[in-house]
This record gives sequence, C-alpha cells and structure tokens, in this order.
Amino acid sequence: MIEPTRLRLAEIGDLPFIFRQEREYIDTIEPDAYQGWQAALDLNLAFWIDCLHNTLFCIDADGHPLGYAMWSLDGDTASLVSINVLGSVVAKDLNGSSWMRSSSGSAQAELASWSSAFTVPTRHA
Repeated sequence: MIEPTRLRLAEIGDLPFIFRQEREYIDTIEPDAYQGWQAALDLNLAFWIDCLHNTLFCIDADGHPLGYAMWSLDGDTASLVSINVLGSVVAKDLNGSSWMRSSSGSAQAELASWSSAFTVPTRHA
C-alpha cells in the first residue's frame, strides 16, 4: 500500500533536515569533497536560507519530511540546485510511480522531468 504524501513549501524549521540530508549526500556520494564542503558550511547555510522560499518538501501523512527539491531563480530561469530523498524512501514508490528505482541510473533527471508536470505553489506576501 502506498502511503499518502503531499507537497508543501519549506519553512525555516526545515533547515536542520536540509543540513543532515546534504551532509549525508556529501559524506556518502562525494567523500573526497567533504572537507571543502565543511569549510564552506557558512556559505552553504546562507545559500539554503536564500533558497528556502524556492524549496518544495514532500511529506508523509504525519507531516514528516521525505525529501525536497530546491531551486534558485535568476530572472525567468530556475536552476535546480538540490534534490534529496530519505534513503528509506528511495526504494519505495511515491504516488504509484517507480521513478525512484529507475534502471537508467538517472533518477534525478527523471525527477526533473516529472516535477515539471506540476505547478509549484507560491508564497504571497
């Protein structure tokens, strides 16, 4: 059975989750870059704060974060800067889709094309 999920905009309280996920990624996938990443932590934190209003979280029915997509804006152009999903969720299907278990080895590219199919909620002042 697939658990219900929903999307929501990021909040300031999501920064610890973002930090933990980014640290896990760099430690697991790019361990040779960990020391440089750690040295630039203040810059990374400032960047995550700047992008917070352009970060979309996927959460479970209880409100726990499963992952997020973060992008930066430059005029009319959006650049995806991070996609991160909990390791415990990676092998599961979200909303009946199997994009996370892609045999093509390009789940991030598939997510980018999949995510273009929905409208991102916007904040209103």
